[in-house]
Amino acid sequence: MYAVRNSKVSTTDGPFAETKAQLGGFFLINARDLNEAIQVASRLPGARLGCIEGPAYLGVELNPFSTGRTGPLSILRSAKRLSTRENASTTNNGDEAMKTITQHKHRESAILDDSRAKEVKMRKVQTIAVIAGLLFSLTASAEDKQTREAMKKMEPLPRDLEIQLALSALPPHLRDNATVHVLNPEKGFEIVRKGTNGFHALVDRTDDAAFRGAWPITEYRDDLLVPISFDKAGIEAQMQVMFDVAEMQAKGTPPGELKSLIKDRYKTGYYKAPQRVGISYMLSPILRTYENPDESARVGTFNFPHIMYYAPNVSNEDIGGKPGPGSLYPQVITPGLHGYIIQPLGLTERTAINKEYEEMLGRLCKIKEAWCLPKEKGQY
Repeated sequence: MYAVRNSKVSTTDGPFAETKAQLGGFFLINARDLNEAIQVASRLPGARLGCIEGPAYLGVELNPFSTGRTGPLSILRSAKRLSTRENASTTNNGDEAMKTITQHKHRESAILDDSRAKEVKMRKVQTIAVIAGLLFSLTASAEDKQTREAMKKMEPLPRDLEIQLALSALPPHLRDNATVHVLNPEKGFEIVRKGTNGFHALVDRTDDAAFRGAWPITEYRDDLLVPISFDKAGIEAQMQVMFDVAEMQAKGTPPGELKSLIKDRYKTGYYKAPQRVGISYMLSPILRTYENPDESARVGTFNFPHIMYYAPNVSNEDIGGKPGPGSLYPQVITPGLHGYIIQPLGLTERTAINKEYEEMLGRLCKIKEAWCLPKEKGQY
């Protein structure tokens, strides 16, 4: 407690006994600090004959919007009360009291400085945290954008065009009674027409050739077209890969993860070889696929109607095959348990197929430039 009487200041440690003096009123002093408040109080007329008292936290800035001292009010109050308890003696000596007040003032200043230092440090930490948060947010956003781009849903073909393109893989006498699958980007392949002759046809939009070679798949392409059909033996073996890939892609499996999974399934024997000799027709006039999937991810658009025979563990050396996309002679692709012998059609048959599907080829070309057959190089 601070008291002013006869222009002298005294301090008294509490707790305080109940006063028996009559409270005559109070003064509201607007001062810069405690020292100025006491000086102002000592000049009041009541201080000459009576006594003016104030609590130890008199002078602490109570207005948070003031331009005067600022700082945690609770810290200052606690510190002043603590410093008052440390000085347990009571004195009537004004100089000694002023010395104590000055010490309190210095302690206030130290507390304020310490508080401000902590506040600055805290602001730096908060700033760093905000910056780190923003950087993380931007990085996550960029990664998320890349993931969304890589995982974007396949744009389906017009239903009638997809069915026509799928059936174009078959010879005319098998088309009417074949089962047809179409791609649902949200689920995978679905049957739209149930056939009776044991052959199934679809348009593979991912291409199982993508899972050959060591090169990585960083995104799902939307320009691949592989019209293909299988007999019963191929449906139970080769075609199952296409069903699984389409379903996992629809569920959101990242492309790199999907390639690793499919390659592992081939390696571990999850996908079995056909149980008998059989045939896969790929007689469509258009094929957009990988040029040499064992070596690179480069793709091209080809006019290459052909027939494939299941040939587990047969090599080009075994049959004298001539590899290459332009070859008119038999050749082996994907040698191993899931190998095929490819037999291209002759030029006469190819010309007839192109003529039959001229309108379909025109529709595809209008949808995507990559689906336009090369004109200058002729047809392979």
